[in-house]
Amino acid sequence: MKQLLQQLEALRLAFELIKPTAVVIENIRRESLLKSSLYSAKIEGNQLTYEAVRTNLNNKTKAKLEVLNLLTAYKYIYSKKAPKKVSLSLIKNLHLKTMKNLVSNPGQFRREASAIFNQAGVAIYLTPPPAEIINRLNQLVKQINQTNEPAPRFSFN
Repeated sequence: MKQLLQQLEALRLAFELIKPTAVVIENIRRESLLKSSLYSAKIEGNQLTYEAVRTNLNNKTKAKLEVLNLLTAYKYIYSKKAPKKVSLSLIKNLHLKTMKNLVSNPGQFRREASAIFNQAGVAIYLTPPPAEIINRLNQLVKQINQTNEPAPRFSFN
């Protein structure tokens, strides 16, 4: 057992010395962001598979557009163009990117009451009234920007 642990430690040290090339890093990042986009859309009921998203990117069905819009937003977040602090304008911009060509007013705060319904049509969650949205988002932004928690570290940045 001790010998196996020593071998494992030697392999770990060897891997730390190997630096991936820029091409490898970009491929890993691209695949990771695509999968994150796909699985985020699945949470909202999107039925696309990974292969369906990777093939024929020009075929922009609603389901594929949901995934591609999320991918655009994720890429923006990781770009040098993205602000370092969360703000209402950043939230609106991300909403614009994720909902482009999917809703009538992307990037705008909701102006009507809304709810989330189960398959039987029963409201299982009532969203905050439109009059409270800006105040609640301001509270959220303040909390995020004042946190004492360190920002997550990313291995390829």
